Amino acid sequence: MEEPVAQGGCTPGDGRFRKRGFEVGIPAPTPTAQVLRGPESELTNMIQAVRKRWAVVLAAGEGTRLRELTTDATGVATPKQFCSLDGQHSLLGATLERARRVAPAERTLVIVARHHERWWRSELADLPRENVVVQPRNRGTALGIGLCLEFLFERDPDADVVFLPSDHYVAQDRALTDSVEGGFDALNTRSEGAVLLGISPDAPECEYGWIVPGAECGGGAREVASFVEKPDAARAAELLAGGALWSSFLIVARARELSKLILRRRPDVARALRGAAQLSADELASAYEAAPEADLSRDVLQGAERQLRVLRVPNCGWTDLGTPWRVASCLEQLRRAALPARTVASRSAAPSLAAALERRSAQLVLGN
Repeated sequence: MEEPVAQGGCTPGDGRFRKRGFEVGIPAPTPTAQVLRGPESELTNMIQAVRKRWAVVLAAGEGTRLRELTTDATGVATPKQFCSLDGQHSLLGATLERARRVAPAERTLVIVARHHERWWRSELADLPRENVVVQPRNRGTALGIGLCLEFLFERDPDADVVFLPSDHYVAQDRALTDSVEGGFDALNTRSEGAVLLGISPDAPECEYGWIVPGAECGGGAREVASFVEKPDAARAAELLAGGALWSSFLIVARARELSKLILRRRPDVARALRGAAQLSADELASAYEAAPEADLSRDVLQGAERQLRVLRVPNCGWTDLGTPWRVASCLEQLRRAALPARTVASRSAAPSLAAALERRSAQLVLGN
């Protein structure tokens, strides 16, 4: 069967791959990344900035917390990103449409899991083949993002990038994408580290991670004072009253700077992924087997607060749809507002979370 995606083993001389810069695969800056000075250069600088923007869609998750809704009669659990709220269009499809508001298809990468191919192959058929990055197995979000950065460096060492989780729902996409634009703008104020997009909360949520903002630091962003993971009810109420934000895993960064951060915090992960974009599928699978598991939030971001900033996203109807209760709450809000689920056409009907919730409710009523 023809190999549909980028997995290393690149064709020599195809013009897409550039010689690496320095240790652990972080490329050296190229002359095209230089910022021009003077009023007459403002438009040129703006065009250069837009041309190096990339979007990376994260679509390799298992969706384990929602399996009671997404498991069909044969016992197969469809990962959440390939499901929908309305039974027609997937959350992944909606995220791809969101990504197109930030970067064109040729500058959009999607990371997926090999064992999910039955769901993503048709969904991603319109993307360039080299823009689909297949993860051999799940070894944590730090490895997944590090792998995407390796492939991104082969295409554009000077890239600015936003990472977009594909298993969330957003009622007002414009508010979110405007905040992504703000994140890119903030990179012009300070390029090191990363800009995290924090969601304006509307409830003292105990199951989300929270970001506590610090002082203003330019470009509309604030320093990150601390992270709080899944607080109890009293602490969540304090965080809400104190202006803390929900952690969304929406990240904007200079690709090179994010790689430096991973290198500083988890050099073992950086070493394991060095040159990954040039490996064959089998070689990449072997590298993953030998790689340490690592979570980006816990093992890289937490403890690196001084290298991070946070940008507030206004209330935009964001939810991670992480539990049946959140799915039900989202559907109820849509019903009350008489709004359709804001997703876009996919190539085939996706499993409906609304229908699954109705079936689960009926089973509970019947005592099953």
